[in-house]
Amino acid sequence: DTCLHIRLQPDVSRDDLPTPVADLVESGDVQVDDVTLDVDVSVFTHSIVMSLCLDGTESVTRLAKCGHIAHINTHPDLHPYKNLIGDVILACNSDVRTVVAKTDPVIGAARLNQFEVLAGDYDFDVTHEHDKCVFKFDFRKVFWNSRLQHAHTDFVRSLPHRKEVICDVFAGVGPFSIPAAKHKRCRVYANDWNEHAATALAENAKLNGVDAYVSAFSLDGRDFIHSVVNKIKSSRLTAAGSEGRRRQHRMPMQE
Repeated sequence: DTCLHIRLQPDVSRDDLPTPVADLVESGDVQVDDVTLDVDVSVFTHSIVMSLCLDGTESVTRLAKCGHIAHINTHPDLHPYKNLIGDVILACNSDVRTVVAKTDPVIGAARLNQFEVLAGDYDFDVTHEHDKCVFKFDFRKVFWNSRLQHAHTDFVRSLPHRKEVICDVFAGVGPFSIPAAKHKRCRVYANDWNEHAATALAENAKLNGVDAYVSAFSLDGRDFIHSVVNKIKSSRLTAAGSEGRRRQHRMPMQE
């Protein structure tokens, strides 16, 4: 037989039941039993567990996942409990193997973060899925912001035509360039000054089967624009001019 179980808080007695439920119990249609449930922290969110541990204080101001890594920001007053917070996040998220926190603001032209591992494996080589693409990179050596994923996806979807020519001056490991090549078959010239990002970009293009559509560069943004972009513009103008001359040559024959 099919039955419905309603779980009550431990401090709720039968006298506290709402009148409709109490009437069903009185009639014998509903049975109230005391049961013991064995649970661990994995069935709760980390926010609930930390709220219980820290007396209702919000422990994490921001959490973002990248592959098996959970990157968190915590309130400064709770830094003495940062490892405990890391352990709880690890226990409550089965897809997380490493919990990290920034130790310093973004630094350098490559915009890299400095991290400390709060819990789990010391492993920064991630495999991350985004927009039906796979990205592999060293989380410490490139700039990645998981909160921009929806913006990347929306921008790719908004491209008006397939097979556009795109120049991505600050491409990172390819969160925009590779989906544009994969989903819209765009010809992408992608650049990042950080050579680690540019190397990962080229490898990710091959991993996703779009290396024929993506050319990776590691140049200063100005140099990329002046050299690569201007060459592309010149070649397209030349091609357009040649096509125009061919059309002019063919026009009398078509008449």
